[in-house]
This record gives sequence, structure tokens and C-alpha cells, in this order.
Amino acid sequence: MASLRCRCTSHGQLEINLTHTLRTMDLSQLTPFCLGQPEKFANFMDQALGLH
Repeated sequence: MASLRCRCTSHGQLEINLTHTLRTMDLSQLTPFCLGQPEKFANFMDQALGLH
């Protein structure tokens, strides 16, 4: 099953909260999110936190 993602933009307003975004977003604009390589991110975080 593919994950979906979207970008929340302010459309010129100073602030739009998550509730507003979820209520007004155009779900047809969602695009499949290609899964990455979580082991690379885990290794990066281990190094950044000094665990490796």
C-alpha cells in the first residue's frame, strides 16, 4: 500500500492551522509517496546523536 503526502501552504496568509488545512485541502492533489531507505536515516541519526 502506497503512502500519500501533501504540502500545506499558507496561500499568502500568515498562518493556517492543521485543522483548517485538513478541512479545505483538495485531496485529488495527493501524490504517492515513494518509500525511502529507513536504514540510511537511522544510521544518519545514530551518527548525529553520537551513537555510532
